[in-house]
Amino acid sequence: MQTRKNHNSFQQLRLFNMALALKTKDISNRRKQLCLGSTDLLAHTNDADAVSELVNTWKRDLGDDSPVRYFKQVGQANDSTDDTSKKSDFKSDDFILVMQTQEQAEMMKTNQRIICVDATHGLTAYDYSLLSIVVVDKYGHGLVCATAICSRENGVFWELVGKALRPEGKQIVPEVLMSDDTNSAWNGLKKVWPSLKYKLLCLWHVKRNVRKKCLACQGPSTSRKTNSTNNKKTPSNTSTNDKEEEASTAVATTNRTYGLSTWEFFVILLEEKNERLFYTYLRAFRDNLKRHKLDTLSAYFEEHYFQSHRIKQWARWYRLQMFDCEWLLDTNMHTESWHNQLKTSIMERVKNHRVDELMKIIRKAETMYYCKWARTQIGVRQLADPTWLTMRGETGSSPTESPTSRPSVMSCPEPDWNDFVHKEETERSTNYKKVITEVLLECLSLMKTKDMEPLRLKAIVKTSRSIRNALRNSPESSILDGQLDGQPQSCNPNPTDTDPNPTDTDPATVTRGETVSYKSLRKKKKKKMSPVKPKYKVKKKNKYANVTNVKALVKNADTRQNLATSFLLNAVGWSSLKTPTTFPALSVLKLRLGVIKRGRHVSLGGIIFMPMMAGVVVKDGSGGFDSLNVRVHKARIGSPAHLKGATSQHYLHKIRTVKTLKSGRSHYGVMRVVGSREFRSTYTNIIKFDELLSSIDDMITDAYVDNNELEITLVSYIK
Repeated sequence: MQTRKNHNSFQQLRLFNMALALKTKDISNRRKQLCLGSTDLLAHTNDADAVSELVNTWKRDLGDDSPVRYFKQVGQANDSTDDTSKKSDFKSDDFILVMQTQEQAEMMKTNQRIICVDATHGLTAYDYSLLSIVVVDKYGHGLVCATAICSRENGVFWELVGKALRPEGKQIVPEVLMSDDTNSAWNGLKKVWPSLKYKLLCLWHVKRNVRKKCLACQGPSTSRKTNSTNNKKTPSNTSTNDKEEEASTAVATTNRTYGLSTWEFFVILLEEKNERLFYTYLRAFRDNLKRHKLDTLSAYFEEHYFQSHRIKQWARWYRLQMFDCEWLLDTNMHTESWHNQLKTSIMERVKNHRVDELMKIIRKAETMYYCKWARTQIGVRQLADPTWLTMRGETGSSPTESPTSRPSVMSCPEPDWNDFVHKEETERSTNYKKVITEVLLECLSLMKTKDMEPLRLKAIVKTSRSIRNALRNSPESSILDGQLDGQPQSCNPNPTDTDPNPTDTDPATVTRGETVSYKSLRKKKKKKMSPVKPKYKVKKKNKYANVTNVKALVKNADTRQNLATSFLLNAVGWSSLKTPTTFPALSVLKLRLGVIKRGRHVSLGGIIFMPMMAGVVVKDGSGGFDSLNVRVHKARIGSPAHLKGATSQHYLHKIRTVKTLKSGRSHYGVMRVVGSREFRSTYTNIIKFDELLSSIDDMITDAYVDNNELEITLVSYIK
């Protein structure tokens, strides 16, 4: 109650009313004005002036070690700007700031065959883009080598980013560029590094775009035109009539009849490793789109993916032929992971940052990747995947071997491997202690003589603290705190002790003469909750049965060949194909279901079937083969079919009627194989969907009228 009686004085009432009107944003703005809660004072409230001052400060304090390599403020003109045309790619109103440290240039120099690039946005209040260059080391880890904050993304900006790198970065000889489906990075970086030969697309983005386009397919062009001209709908009756008509029968033709089959056939093309077989499937792919009159999909694929130079950017067979080795880098997830980590872990998904704050955040994140790269330099070479070494142009036979293609590239000194291999375990343990002691003492001496920026010192202090804690809590520790302060020679825990054997000391005694406490190292047991029943029951998430999963096609070559054979039937016909020698292993599911009708919706135990352009090829009784082209379109959640394991990955193989007699026994009808051989057109080889669906719909209708059940056999590829 905002009354005088509830407060001791009028002043308290006034403060209370002010607190109600105060918002969190007002407090945040006031804290920024007073520079509270931040160690860095804001030099200017204007973002442009703050960025310029930060760039000048780094250049003045760090000199050549400044991470800023190129900077152009908004409104400034230089030799690269062009204001003569409105469509110019780089104007004086554009903004660009390129950052790369000396350590990032060394990362680029030691990992130079493969370069991954990408751009992201939503980091600043001006919607600037962040361009990133990432390389992959011998362990398959991504390392960020350069970043740039730009007002937009095109080939000129990428060219400026490449030319602004340090000399160690510009002198590399890359061969492979991994990017998303744009030409801006390739056009710009090709001018900086003419050695680039291969442009690869991220297969994750390719699959996402193709799947989205295929599942949105509306079917043949002729049927769509006739429906639009003859059946003109008014806005009042266009709500859900189509969906109700599709769901009113247990077997119906849907958009996925064509789109899902096309999407699966594209996955077969993408995963094919044989060049000759790839082009055989490609001809069948084009022929299927033409025979089923899918003009929209045909034009899309011809424009984006089926050109000769575009095929090599996404086809797997070409990646195997580039360096005659297995290729593991199929996606651009190293760059995507860096952007996600920057936005989520570091910036906590907070947008509208100032540009100078973003520069400091990127500078801080670079330290993390540098420590990651330093660990790989002293790591055991045998632990690296030989496939990654072959991709990088190296051989994994010896830990001291240099790359086979460019022996002068590995300028970073490798560790002395003779100290780590071919020695006894006890001797190797002693050498490790000695090496650690020498390295720590050298680090302390360098920290006393070198002047470093605070961000670097914080990272060093954090790492040294973890090393110190590990040594203190270790019962085998023999390094003194005084030794790290400049008393380097003695490794005996007691300096006055004259015993020559340091291993006779009590292992439970640490450098400070205290007993080690192992309680801090133990994992704390979680406290048990009180046995109080929750007030509300938590609903369990049901397994979603209607998915478009293609894992079986990606992992198994026999599965891809089996489904491709069904597509070839549409192109060349039954007489031109021989019976396959091998058939993939299938998962078989037998169900006994009744017909369910709820209003206008009819289903077989919760299942709605749909025809497919292609399906599973199985053996028939005469020694030949047949194609199963009826698939589960939907399995309603919680229905009898769903509870028994039916999903949208299953194809209908066999069906028969089951009649329950008065005696309680079951009378089984004739088992029928639901194949598409007898329903194909003589001239075009395509399936007559109407006749195929009517034959199944008649059995379901008769079972509903006679109150019988149906026994079906479903098959699916094993994932």
